[in-house]
Amino acid sequence: PLKLLWDFVTMVVSVVGAYNSHANIRDRSFVMSPTAIFFEIWFLIDILLNFVTQRKSGGMVYKDFKTVCARYLTTWFFVDVVSLLPWEWLYVKPILDIQKRRGFFKKSFFRTKAVLRVTRFIRGRHFKMFGKVAKTTKHAGFGARRLFRLIIKYVPKYVFFFRRMKAIIIMRFLRQVHHMHKFRKTFSTTALKTDDETVSLSSCGTHDITSSE
Repeated sequence: PLKLLWDFVTMVVSVVGAYNSHANIRDRSFVMSPTAIFFEIWFLIDILLNFVTQRKSGGMVYKDFKTVCARYLTTWFFVDVVSLLPWEWLYVKPILDIQKRRGFFKKSFFRTKAVLRVTRFIRGRHFKMFGKVAKTTKHAGFGARRLFRLIIKYVPKYVFFFRRMKAIIIMRFLRQVHHMHKFRKTFSTTALKTDDETVSLSSCGTHDITSSE
């Protein structure tokens, strides 16, 4: 039950961490906040626990310490470690710091350039798609004009982040898959154990009734 709870909370923390990354991209702010530090510590503990937690693979359960370590080191260890490191501080934050130090005219120039790039992209082969999305979002209070402003405001930020972090994004997506896979396996193992215990108790009860007769 404790392992099931840990894996579930880890999966939730991973999802919340993904949203936190989205908020950082949106606000163009990559600082080691208490929330970010908590995520880093949690995932570090999870990595350490993977070295001492029994592993089930191919219908077999591995409990030996050396075997468990070897299985983890040759499967998900690389993905977990690479995903843990704060690459934003190396590849994104220094560039943003330079951009924030730009003068008014330089900022306006690059902002206009980004707007023109997005506008050119939408007016091309994606114009019909934009029209369909605008019709759908209109019912939710987002008309074409407001949607266009949001795209101009946020798309350049995400493109900028993706170009510099695409390999890390893939690794963090794989880490999310790993956490979901771990939780599913732990849940199925716990459910099987519960079923076996129930069957065992039922058998004992039937045996006692037969004996008394």
